[in-house]
Amino acid sequence: MRLTYREHRLIAAVVIISLVWLSYVFGLKPAIERVETLNRVIPENERKLQDIRIKSERYLALAAALEDVRNNNAQNQPDFEPVAFLESHCINYGIAKKVITLKQEVLPVDSQYSEIVAEIQLENITLKQLVEFLLKIGSTNQPLSIKSLYIKKAYADSNLIGVVLQVSSFKLNT
Repeated sequence: MRLTYREHRLIAAVVIISLVWLSYVFGLKPAIERVETLNRVIPENERKLQDIRIKSERYLALAAALEDVRNNNAQNQPDFEPVAFLESHCINYGIAKKVITLKQEVLPVDSQYSEIVAEIQLENITLKQLVEFLLKIGSTNQPLSIKSLYIKKAYADSNLIGVVLQVSSFKLNT
C-alpha cells in the first residue's frame, strides 16, 4: 500500500497531536493539579505546624510549672494538715467559739498526690475577722488555696456574717 505525501502529513499530524494530547493528559495535567493541591495544602499545614509549636511551648511551660510545684511540695512539711492549721488560726484570732464545723476530706489526684480539702463553717463573725483570717491563710508558706468561699448575712445582727470556707492543699502520697 502506497500513501501519498498528503496522507503522510495527515498521519504525522495525527500522531503528533495524539502524542501532545497524551503527554498533556498523562504528564502535564496531573503535575498542574498536584501543584495546585500543594499550593492549597501547604498553608493549611503551616497553620497546623504553628498550632503544634504553640501547644508545644504551652506544654513545656506547664511541665516546668508542674516541676516547680513538685519541688515546692517536696520542701513543705510532710506532716502539714490544713485542719490543724485552720484550728490554730481560729484560736489565734479568737474565733474558735464561732466554729460550727471543721472537717477534712482526702481526695486522690493521681498515684503520687492527694488533695486535702478542709472545710470550716463559721457563724457570727465580722467581715474584718474574716478578712484577717483569709489574709493569714494567704500569707502562709504552705501551698494552700481557697477552693470555695460562701458568705451569708447573719439573721440576728446585720454586722455579722456566716461563712463556709474550703481550703485545699496537696500532699505527696507515701
